[in-house]
Amino acid sequence: MNKKFPVLVLIHGNSYNWNAGNLYDASVLAAYGEIIVVTLNYRLGVFGFLSAGEPSCKGNWALSDIVCALDVLRALIGDFGGDSKAVTLLGWDTGAALVNLLMTSPISAPVDSRLFQRAILLGGSALSSWSTVTNPADYFYKFAENVGCPTYKTSPFTQKQAPVPTDVILECMRGESVENITRAASLLDAPTFLSNFGPVVDGIVVNTDPAYNLEHHGTLFQEIDLLVGMTKHEAYEQLPTDKLQFGLDVNSRDAIYRTLVRNRYEFHRTEIFNAIKSEYNDWYNPGMHPITLRDSVLEALSDALYLAPATKVTRLHARGKTPGNMQTGHKDGSKRGSTYFYLFSHGTSGRPRFGLRESVHNEDLPYILGQPLLNNQQQSLTEYSPFDFTFNKQERVLSEVIMRYIANFVKTGNPNEVQWKRMLTDDVKFLEKFKNTYWPEFYTDSKENYFEIKAEPKVDSFYRAHEVAFWDNFLPSLEENGKSESNPEHHLLPRHFEKSSYFGIVKPYGSNVKIPFPPPPLPPTPMPKELTTLLQHQRALQGTPQPNLVSDQSSLNTGAPNASLSTNYSTILSVTIAVGCALLILNLLIFAGIYRQREKQKRAKRQENTSLLMQETSPYDLAGSYGGLVTPVNSGALSRDQGSTAYGVSSVAMNPTNASPVNSPPFRDGDLYAYSRPFQHSQQTPTNTQAYATSGSHQLIVPNEEESLLNPQIQHAQQPIISPLCPRHGKAAAAAAAAAAAAAASAKPQLEEIQV
Repeated sequence: MNKKFPVLVLIHGNSYNWNAGNLYDASVLAAYGEIIVVTLNYRLGVFGFLSAGEPSCKGNWALSDIVCALDVLRALIGDFGGDSKAVTLLGWDTGAALVNLLMTSPISAPVDSRLFQRAILLGGSALSSWSTVTNPADYFYKFAENVGCPTYKTSPFTQKQAPVPTDVILECMRGESVENITRAASLLDAPTFLSNFGPVVDGIVVNTDPAYNLEHHGTLFQEIDLLVGMTKHEAYEQLPTDKLQFGLDVNSRDAIYRTLVRNRYEFHRTEIFNAIKSEYNDWYNPGMHPITLRDSVLEALSDALYLAPATKVTRLHARGKTPGNMQTGHKDGSKRGSTYFYLFSHGTSGRPRFGLRESVHNEDLPYILGQPLLNNQQQSLTEYSPFDFTFNKQERVLSEVIMRYIANFVKTGNPNEVQWKRMLTDDVKFLEKFKNTYWPEFYTDSKENYFEIKAEPKVDSFYRAHEVAFWDNFLPSLEENGKSESNPEHHLLPRHFEKSSYFGIVKPYGSNVKIPFPPPPLPPTPMPKELTTLLQHQRALQGTPQPNLVSDQSSLNTGAPNASLSTNYSTILSVTIAVGCALLILNLLIFAGIYRQREKQKRAKRQENTSLLMQETSPYDLAGSYGGLVTPVNSGALSRDQGSTAYGVSSVAMNPTNASPVNSPPFRDGDLYAYSRPFQHSQQTPTNTQAYATSGSHQLIVPNEEESLLNPQIQHAQQPIISPLCPRHGKAAAAAAAAAAAAAASAKPQLEEIQV
C-alpha cells in the first residue's frame, strides 16, 4: 500500500483526575474522512500531575506520557499505513490545554522533525485559569499528610524541626497502596474554577509561563496549523443542576462572582467584582428574574474561563499575519501555520439543557466523532457511551459536514477543501447551505473571522469582542494598578472571610500548608549556660520563685505550644535588654572615673604652675634674687641723688610684724630701685633676723647676708628668678650682673645703680 493516511490523535479531557481515551469511538470519523484516528491514555490525578516544585518531583508526568506516545507513534505508524509527518492532535477541555502546552514545548520539536504538525483545540486552552497549577507544593504536602508520610522531622541533637527531604517523602508514598493513594488524593478539594492537580511550569516540558511563552516565544507555536472551536455556553458544567433548572437569585449570583474574583485575582478585588456585576447585568430587564440571572452568570463564566483565553491564543497564533504572508510570516522565512476559528451554536434536540436553546460545553465533540450516524447502534458498539442523548435526521447531516471539515483540516490544514461526493445524506437542500459558505481564515490585522456552524451557517467577525476585551484587557489592567497599593486590606472583598458568602471552595487567605520553600524560620536561640546560671543566682538572692529554664528550653526546642514559645521568647528578650543596660551603665561609670582622674591631674598641674609663678614673681629677698648684685652703703642711711631713683639701704632693726608684703604697696613693673648690701659684716649686728629698707611708703625686706647663709629657708628663697631671656627684665638683669662683677673686681666699695 503506497498511500499514507494522515493521523489524528485524540487527547481526552473533561478533567485532570478522571476519564479515558478508549471510551470514545472514532471509527466513523476514520472511515468517513479516510484518516487514521488514534486514542491514547495518560496518567491522571496524583499519578500524572503530582509536583513538589523541585527537580526530584517536577510533575507533568501526563505530558511526558503523551510525548512518549507520540514518539512511539512516529516510529510505528508507518507500519499501519500512516504518515508520520502529518500528525494532528485533537483535545477538548483539559485535553485542549495539554495540546496547547505541547505546541509551545521544545520537547515536542526535536531536531529532526516535529512530533505533530497540526492542532485542534475544543473548549479549552493553556491560558485558562484552570489549565495550570501555580502552587503545586501546597497540594504536595497536603497530600503527603493525608497519606501519612511525615513532612517534618525533629533532630535528636538540636531538638529542632526541619523539613523532610522530598526524596524521603516520595519513598514513603511509593510504599503505600494504590487504594490509599487515591483515597488521600480524593481528600484534596480543588478551589472552584481552579485545579489541584495539573500541569506546572517545570522548566522542561513547560519551560516558562504559558502566557509569556505564547506572547514572546511563539515561533514553535505559530508554525503549527491551528483550529479552535467553541460553543455558546462553555461554563454549563460549572453550575449545579438545581441552579441550571431553577435559576439564581441575586445572592447566589454575587456568591459565584465573589468566588471567581477571590480565586482568580489578588488585587483590587472589590473593584473587579463591581465591574463584573455591572458588565453582565441585564439593564433592559431590571426585574432580576432567576433565569435571566442564570443566563448572565453562564455568559460571564463562559467568557472568563473559556472564550477569552481561547480567543487570546488564537490572536497570538495569527498575530501579524495577513492573507499575503500566510506561508512566510516569520523573519527567518519559516512557514506560518493557518488559523481557523469556529463557533458551534447548534443545540442538540435530544439533550436536556434546562431551557437553554443553544449549544453547551463540548456539545460539538459527538458530531466530530460521527456519533449521530450511530444513533441506533450505540449499545452494540460499546458498553458505555459518554454521549447519552439522541440525534435527529438534520443533526446526522450536520455531523457529516463537521467530519468533512475536520478531515480536510487534518489532511491539508484547510477545512474548506471539502469533497462533497460520497455523502451519506439525501438532504441536498440542507447540504447546499454549507457548500455555498466559505470558511475564511482568522486574521488579526484585518478581520477576526469565524464560522458559525448551525442549521443556518454564517460567517462573521469579532465574536463577542467587547466581552473578550473586558476579560483580556480591562480587568488585567485594573488588577495591575492595584499592585501599588500597600494596604492589604484594600484588596479584600466585603465579608471576605465569611464562607457563606461564597460559592464552592475558595483559596485560603494565607499559606495553605507548611511549605519548605523557603524553609520555616528556626526557633529562637536558647540562652547561654552562663547567663542562665547568673539569672538563677540573682533570683535566688532576691527570693523570687525560679522557673525551670532548662525545661523551658527543652519545650522550646521540641516544638512546644505557641504560648510557651512566646513566653520563653519574652524572657530571653527581657534578659538581653537587662544585660545590655548593665553593660551601658558600666561603660558610663568607667568613663566618669577616667574623666575625674584626668580632671584631678589637670588641677594638680595648674597648682604646680601657680606655685612656680609665685616663686618667680615673689617680692621677697629681691637682693638675693639678683644674686648679690645689690651693693651696700657705708652709713646704713638712705641717700637719694637728684633726678635719680636709686636708694641706699642700711641694716635697721624693725618689728617683723610690720614688715609684711601685704601691708606694703605693690611694686610696679618698670620701677627702678637701688639696693645696697655690705660686703663685710657691720660692727653692729642687728637683733632681728632681717633688715628692712624703707623709702617713702615702700618697704623692702632685705635679708642679712650672714642670716641668708645660715638660714636654709632664706637661702632657699634666694633662688635667681629673673631669666636673662625675659623680654622685660632680662637685659637689665644681665647689665646688673656685669656691673656687680666689675664692682667686685675693684677693691673699693661703691654704690651702684641698677635699673630693673
